Amino acid sequence: MVRKFEIEEGVIYNLFYMGLSVQGYYFRGNWILFGLFAVLIKKLKIHPDGYFLIAYNCNYFKVLYLFLKGEFISKE
Repeated sequence: MVRKFEIEEGVIYNLFYMGLSVQGYYFRGNWILFGLFAVLIKKLKIHPDGYFLIAYNCNYFKVLYLFLKGEFISKE
């Protein structure tokens, strides 16, 4: 089971976007990304609500496995 946590403004998070891992923080309603794949992710135009953007605090490969397994699909 995946635990949910609240996103706080200004705190640096490990982020996962469609298989790519970056770091970033939430500031004034926008995600500020940095890392190797940040330029590519910025060109993909992330939805303002952070659509497909997963914040995690565990191993990257665990998140990748859960993503490929479909654990992050919204049931709504």
